[in-house]
Amino acid sequence: MTKISGMVESLDHRLKYAMNVKGLDIHTLAGRVLSEGVLRHWRFGMGEAPIELKGGMLFDQRVRETSDADITTIRRYLPHEIERGMDIIRDLLRTEGMDLEYVSPGPRLIDIGYCDPVERWVLRGKVGGVRACSRLDMALGRGPDAFSSAVEVSEIPSIVSGLPSLAIACQPLEAAAAEKLLAVVLQPVNDTRVKHLADIADARLWEGVDYGEVASEVLRVCRHRGINICSLSGYIGYGRYIRLEESWDRHRGAGKTSLPLFRALTHAGYFWSEVWDQMFPPRHPVLHCRPAAPRVSA
Repeated sequence: MTKISGMVESLDHRLKYAMNVKGLDIHTLAGRVLSEGVLRHWRFGMGEAPIELKGGMLFDQRVRETSDADITTIRRYLPHEIERGMDIIRDLLRTEGMDLEYVSPGPRLIDIGYCDPVERWVLRGKVGGVRACSRLDMALGRGPDAFSSAVEVSEIPSIVSGLPSLAIACQPLEAAAAEKLLAVVLQPVNDTRVKHLADIADARLWEGVDYGEVASEVLRVCRHRGINICSLSGYIGYGRYIRLEESWDRHRGAGKTSLPLFRALTHAGYFWSEVWDQMFPPRHPVLHCRPAAPRVSA
C-alpha cells in the first residue's frame, strides 16, 4: 500500500510540474492522462480487436486542449464487457498512480445523423491526487470506407514525464481535416457551435497536410456517409455563418483564439477551396490546331 501511495504522490508532482511548465489547465490535462491510460491498457481489458484514435488527442495538448478520447472500433462492446474490461484496466492504472473510480453504467447514444450512433462513456477518477473527468466516445466502423487506407500505428508521448507512450492506430491528419471540413460545410443552420470551425481555422493543426489527400478523404467519407458530393457547396462565406458570431465571441473571449470570425472563415474558406479544386479541377478549353482545308481549283 505504501508503494502505491508513493506512486500517487510521484505522479501528482509530475502532473503539476507539466501543468506549470506547459501552461495547461490541470483538470483538462488530468482527464487526458486518464484517457490515455485507459487506451494504453485497452487490449488487456477489451481484447485484441483493433481501435483507431481520432479527435483532439491526435494533437499536442498545448495546441488543442482536450480531456476526452474518440475512437472507432470494429465491433460493438456490450455494457458488461465494458464493465469487466474496465475492472482490469483499473488495476493496471493503479500501478501508475491513477485511480479509475467511476465508469458510467451504460453509454449515452449520440445520433450523428449517419451510420450508427456514437456511444459516449463517462470516466472519472484521480491522476495522482488531481480529480480527472473524461468522456470516451466510441464509433462503430463498418463498411469498406469506414477507415482511411493511410491509418498507421503511432506513438503519442505522454506530456507527463515517466508515463509510457500511447501506441495506437491513429486517423491520418488528412482524414481528420476532411471530417472537420465537412462538419463546417454541412453544419445545420440551427447549430451555433464553433468547435469545428475553430479547429479548421487553426493552421497549427494542419501543418504539412496534403490538399490532394484531404480531397481523397473527403470523397471516402462522403461515400461512407451516403453524402452526394454534388450537393456540397464549394464556398464558405461570411453570410451563411454570421449566426455563429455570438458563439465565436465567447470562444474568443475565453482566450481560445485571437481571430475574429471573419478571419476564421477566411482561413476555412481558403482551406476548403484548395481541397475543392483537388476534387473538381478547373476545366480549361483545349485548343486544337487543324490544318486549313485545301482550296478547290475553279
